[in-house]
Amino acid sequence: MKKICFVTPIYLPANLYGSDNYVRLLAEEFAKKEFDVSIITSNALTPRYWYNWISGKKIDPNYEIIRNIKIYRLQCNQFFFILNYTLAKLFSFILPKYIVDNLKLMSSGPYLIGLSSILEKLQVDIVHCSPAPLSINMQVVQAIKKMKRKPTFIFTPFFHPYVSAFNNSSLQYIFDNSDIVHVISKAEKKDIMKRFFVNKEKFKIIPLFLNTTYMKPLTMLGGTIKTFKKAYNLENKKIILFAGLKGILKGAVDVLFPVDALYKKNKHYILIAIGHNTIEWERAKKKIDAQCLLDFPYIHTKTKEVIFGVCDVFCMPSKSETFGLVYLEAWHKKRPVIAASTLEGIATTLA
Repeated sequence: MKKICFVTPIYLPANLYGSDNYVRLLAEEFAKKEFDVSIITSNALTPRYWYNWISGKKIDPNYEIIRNIKIYRLQCNQFFFILNYTLAKLFSFILPKYIVDNLKLMSSGPYLIGLSSILEKLQVDIVHCSPAPLSINMQVVQAIKKMKRKPTFIFTPFFHPYVSAFNNSSLQYIFDNSDIVHVISKAEKKDIMKRFFVNKEKFKIIPLFLNTTYMKPLTMLGGTIKTFKKAYNLENKKIILFAGLKGILKGAVDVLFPVDALYKKNKHYILIAIGHNTIEWERAKKKIDAQCLLDFPYIHTKTKEVIFGVCDVFCMPSKSETFGLVYLEAWHKKRPVIAASTLEGIATTLA
């Protein structure tokens, strides 16, 4: 029986983001195929945990099993990333760029206490790590290099060419020590090779996909959609949907303001937004007419499916997507998708 270990920042029962959820799906599929599957993760409930150690919530770090997957929850070294972040901020104009880049990478968190000893103890055949540019990837590489019996290291970076953190030169070290670099498209491979030197033979292109087995087609949601619209007074509304982290990188703010402008001209327009809130989102909400927005937190699959069926158009002008599974979720419900790169482009298209 092959042993595979996934190293990931957060895991269930935390609310998982796209890349974290991808790790979960992979782990569960390998467990079904009778692999010996382990997850090494932090004891954090939210990705923001390693940025705010005062309010950060924790999960009981005891060993547990979820769906035949062994979970090892490690504490985060809060002082380590705070120190690196501070040094990078204070001395960025003095230190050489490669040192500053390394400090920035190591401050991105989470830095897991005891990662090396757990990996050595498990003696797995394969270690999978994603996403970049979190310092967890650097930790994994450093731990593997010390192991007597080295596992195959698979790295899935979910590379975002327009996110500044992915220009970090320290990522080269992770690519150099990867046995396989899993990308989801030729475009992602091309973007990586523009910035880093990676042997072409290392790349494996395996696209992402939706498991539609448990998803209902639009034709089966008619009654539920009517009930949802009635409950939230959405009859005769032109509904625009955003789904994702409500921040600048995902384009949530760039959707909110054009919808507000449209609403002021025509009261039939409304934005439904689902996902985790951010500081910039809360600030933006104070500048708009509250009646143009129906704001939901993170929503689980069944309700989310209904909301995708309710909307007239899905809009997420993200610059931090390697692809974006939410686009597939919208297309599964036969909804048009807008993915514009500018505020003007969104406003023009929506109008």
